Amino acid sequence: MAVIGSLLGIDTARIPRLRTLYDGFFSSVTPGEEVQAIIAELRSLFEAVLARKKESPRDDLTSALLAAAEEGDSLSDEEVLATVQVLITAGHETTISLIVSAVVALLTHPEQLALLRSGSASWEAAIEETLRWDAPTTHVLIRFATEDLEVGGTRVGKGEAVIISYGPIGRDDWQHGACADRFDITRAPSRHLSFGHGPHVCPGAPLSRLEALVALPALFERFPDLRLAIDPAELRHKPAVTQNELYELPVLLR
Repeated sequence: MAVIGSLLGIDTARIPRLRTLYDGFFSSVTPGEEVQAIIAELRSLFEAVLARKKESPRDDLTSALLAAAEEGDSLSDEEVLATVQVLITAGHETTISLIVSAVVALLTHPEQLALLRSGSASWEAAIEETLRWDAPTTHVLIRFATEDLEVGGTRVGKGEAVIISYGPIGRDDWQHGACADRFDITRAPSRHLSFGHGPHVCPGAPLSRLEALVALPALFERFPDLRLAIDPAELRHKPAVTQNELYELPVLLR
């Protein structure tokens, strides 16, 4: 949150409150009326950020977006506001999930962690395999078919809702072979869709990869005896449509 906030030019003093608001927003137990209050507060907070950047532009992404809008580009103030909100939301929550998923994968596959510690495999490879094997985003939001079509022998009628699932895509044996369900950081580099594809590919992909590349080696170097504090089967996922998130990750550091 601090990193993406800095890139967007958000005051560091606002970061703790933003973190609290987003924790509440993503929580499955937050009552609906509280969620609406959180959305309203977030909008007010970001409107204040935009107003300040208009008065005093700085060398940050929010100021750049506003400058592009003023130069006749296609972004209105409302679109800049929405873009900043999306960037800070997606810019921290999914990276948390990536780091958590990588920790779980490596602690439950000690032979893979041993390869990293011996230098036989790279942390970059471990990150890409995590993105494929346990994607931070579970599903894409609903899309609707604009015409009748058939996919893999299944008929989808015009107007029907379709949810694309990153989880099964990452473990598709047509793409990744018969061992697609296995976490293997030595597998040949293969494509995954965890950051999307084409013109709408995630603009924060390089940042997310970099943050994981900084965090994971540092964590395992600082705590070489790191291990799960509970049976992996007891780890509980939040019942979210889009996000692949655990309620918590209990570990023993020593």
